[in-house]
Amino acid sequence: MVSDMRTACPHGNVGPFNERICGCKLLVMPYSEVCVHMQVAEKVMWASPTLYGKFKSTTMVQLFTLDNKPYSIPVTRGEAGYEGRPVL
Repeated sequence: MVSDMRTACPHGNVGPFNERICGCKLLVMPYSEVCVHMQVAEKVMWASPTLYGKFKSTTMVQLFTLDNKPYSIPVTRGEAGYEGRPVL
């Protein structure tokens, strides 16, 4: 079961406090337009907040696979469902 996973986030932190330490969340990707296009809807992925753009002023979310490999370019927090309920 996904809630029993003891996997480290992309920054090496383990456990339910990742969000407080580095901002990472383990999420089930929603059926947003971007997630459907990237073919990750309903998949479990790590989401890590990052600054993106020319002046590094836009807070985006970088998605990572469960193997901690970056997936695509950063997406908006809403498209990734970052504000939703995390898996862990």
